[in-house]
Amino acid sequence: MSEPAKAGLLHDLIDLKSVFAVKGPLAQSMPAYHLREEQSVLASQIQLALIQEEHCLAEAGTGVGKSLAYLIPGIDWALKKKTRLMVSTHTKALQTQLMQKELPHLLESNLFIRPFKFEICLGAENYICLLRMLRAGTQEHLPGFDDRNAEDLYAVKDWCGNPVSGLRQDCPIPVSDAFWQSTCIINDFCLGRHCQYFSECFLQQARQRQREADVLVANHYLFFSNIAAAGKLLPDFHAVVMDEAHKVEDVASAFLGDTVGEQEVVHLLSEVGRRGKGSFLEALKFLSKDHQEKIRQLTAQIIGQQTAWWKKVGALLSGYSDTLRIQEKPDDLDGPETAAMLELAEVFGEVGKSAESDEENKLLGFYESSLRNTVRVLEEWFERDYADSVYWIQRQKNFKGEYCRINITPLDLSEKLHALLFEPMASVVLTSATLAVNRDFSYFQSRLGIPEAREIVTDSPFSYEDQAAVYLPKNMPDPKLSEKYEDRVQNEVVELIDCFGGGLFVLCTSYRMMRNLKTALQFLTGQYTILTQGEKPPRQLLQLFIKDKNAVMLGVETFWQGVDVPGEALRCVVITRLPFDVPTHPVHQARAEYLNEQGENPFMTYSVPRAVLMLRQGFGRLIRHHHDRGVVAIMDPRVQTRAWGKIFLQALPRCERLCTLEQVREFASEHFPGEVE
Repeated sequence: MSEPAKAGLLHDLIDLKSVFAVKGPLAQSMPAYHLREEQSVLASQIQLALIQEEHCLAEAGTGVGKSLAYLIPGIDWALKKKTRLMVSTHTKALQTQLMQKELPHLLESNLFIRPFKFEICLGAENYICLLRMLRAGTQEHLPGFDDRNAEDLYAVKDWCGNPVSGLRQDCPIPVSDAFWQSTCIINDFCLGRHCQYFSECFLQQARQRQREADVLVANHYLFFSNIAAAGKLLPDFHAVVMDEAHKVEDVASAFLGDTVGEQEVVHLLSEVGRRGKGSFLEALKFLSKDHQEKIRQLTAQIIGQQTAWWKKVGALLSGYSDTLRIQEKPDDLDGPETAAMLELAEVFGEVGKSAESDEENKLLGFYESSLRNTVRVLEEWFERDYADSVYWIQRQKNFKGEYCRINITPLDLSEKLHALLFEPMASVVLTSATLAVNRDFSYFQSRLGIPEAREIVTDSPFSYEDQAAVYLPKNMPDPKLSEKYEDRVQNEVVELIDCFGGGLFVLCTSYRMMRNLKTALQFLTGQYTILTQGEKPPRQLLQLFIKDKNAVMLGVETFWQGVDVPGEALRCVVITRLPFDVPTHPVHQARAEYLNEQGENPFMTYSVPRAVLMLRQGFGRLIRHHHDRGVVAIMDPRVQTRAWGKIFLQALPRCERLCTLEQVREFASEHFPGEVE
């Protein structure tokens, strides 16, 4: 944007000071609104970043109200510049909050020069495909479909006969994963305008609404999928606000690398080689018998080769680990046999030229490109040609069972993100309650390759000194003494449950520790509701916790961040251990070595900052509103016994520190007299 244009738009901006005033339009349209100076300051900085086409790093303490602080200047900018704003979140909870609360409220407030349109953006696989679904009802066997899915099929067909979204999350019945995988939209299969159901297609209708919208709301996974797909999945936008930006590096790592799973390869080939009515080959009427037989022979050959190879890959994983880094070519693993796979890809390319419909051509093209891409990743993974990537194996589980996945993950994302995101995008606003380490953005900025950016840290408007306390128990064993340490943690948790009469979040750093703690608390189940992550969907567990008011929640990463429990239902958060990454995880290990080679101290420049940000996320679960009260108990003694421990304590809000259970009981009795006897 030219300087005169910037100056003109700057003069025409919405007056944020009046918008956020005590008797301003927000206060009049939102009964629960109250003035927060920090919110107005944050909004002003984001407004300037958009107008000046700058990137912005904005840490907003809990309670600042950062959603409105970026939505109001962002919507105003998009309308006046006649462009589109993208908002990307990490959690579904925040995405839902924006779509169902903040954006509808702002639309009703009449703050802007005209009513604005907003639309959610979800991946194609979230939508039912009318073509695939209706084929399932007329063919004996849709690939991947069996008779057990018939009941789901009839119910979903009835649902789709009404004006609906076509989204799985809106479906009135819970459908199986197997059914959905057989009937959802797959981008590579989609015929687009050539499909007979194009005008009725739920995804195409959603994309049309997205093209007409001023504000789009996506998640980080779709955002980076769009980058990896060269922008083909989403409409154009000229600025993005990335909320919950502390998770950007982790999500970007998955989409800017390469991965192939055993189950995906074998499933793809099994569908090609399936026999019988309605099978893939039978449906291609133009195929000669010779071509059909050649494809079946090659498919059977490849399945045999792949099954044997993946079995050897799985054998490399010890029974005690779900990940393994590959640095040298394993003695017990030969390179993947890919000649037959490439030959099959060539056959698909050849017969595709004779396809009788666009649908058949698209389908054959999908199989050809999938096979070629699989060959590329398999060979690159085995040869390990790129020194700037880490090569590793991962054991995973899904509804079909256990399987292996091979991964190629970039060690340093900074150059890629700079080139793919920060260079082409006029303005990227990254915001979260935790981006800086003691008000310093340098760690976050270096990891993501963020060039010069406007920086702002807005403190929480909450009075932590009055509302919260940190409990640091004395004489805790070192976590290295695992048995003694866990025994003491379990005893402390039991005492804290008694202190507060329940109302605890116990945040663990491993599933093993969570399971052990669950076992240790079994004797309390008659008195308290003990909820454990994995027993039910997270949202359902959260609803049970809030409704009970005296429950105990045991969780791992999901409950460290993005969880909002206002009021007295949550009175104590227990941090069982400092949330360091597992040092033996292949990606963490390789990145630490890489930083060491660059002359840096990987523990202090990588491990500690990541753990500090995660600890702050966990701490942030406690105080969500001005009337909230509670204690955060940190069971890890290293915050007091290690020289680097002070970095963690300094990063937390200033509040009272407790060191005995007696002091905790006094705090609980003072602040929760109705809950504690």
